[in-house]
Amino acid sequence: MGVFDEAIELSCKWDDFANAVNNKSIINKKAMALANVLTSLVASSVKEMQQGILKESGVQTNDSHWWSVYYDFLLYMMHITDREAAIYLDDSLRHVFMKQLFGRIADIGAEDFDDKSRAREFRHNLSNNFNLFQSEYSSYKRGHTERIDENVSYMFAKRVQKRLGQEGDIILTMQIFEFVLKIELLPNIPALLDDSS
Repeated sequence: MGVFDEAIELSCKWDDFANAVNNKSIINKKAMALANVLTSLVASSVKEMQQGILKESGVQTNDSHWWSVYYDFLLYMMHITDREAAIYLDDSLRHVFMKQLFGRIADIGAEDFDDKSRAREFRHNLSNNFNLFQSEYSSYKRGHTERIDENVSYMFAKRVQKRLGQEGDIILTMQIFEFVLKIELLPNIPALLDDSS
């Protein structure tokens, strides 16, 4: 079984929302469920990348590197979610969904801080950084692109590599790129948001 077949097999099925018609109440519930999945997925994915790809490549990193990578992955998955929401939800439901998703992710992240002022700072910075991330990555495309540097997943893989101080290693770039593509599949966002079946 290939890496993408495995990712599809492991992806979220969202049985709790089968046959649910999208409305404000359902969308809020879906956002809460996805936020829980994304925060858990990002934490386990970063750990998997640390123990897998990077360990095999002999990459030495510290906690500061990993916090940056975790944070970037969180922003990236929120960005991908917003792209999917633009496809499957009308503008008003998309706004409700993203607001609820963002709020829940901010709450989960803030729980990691014992200091209330640092928790507030995390929430504030998450909002600002997400807006910056949206601006930076909105011009890139998903899926097949004419040039690889037009692909959002590839450019994000390059960002991760830079965060780790490992620029220039094309093999590592491609390993991270494949890993990013796999992680995108796991939450199975289209199955969660598409209520047409």
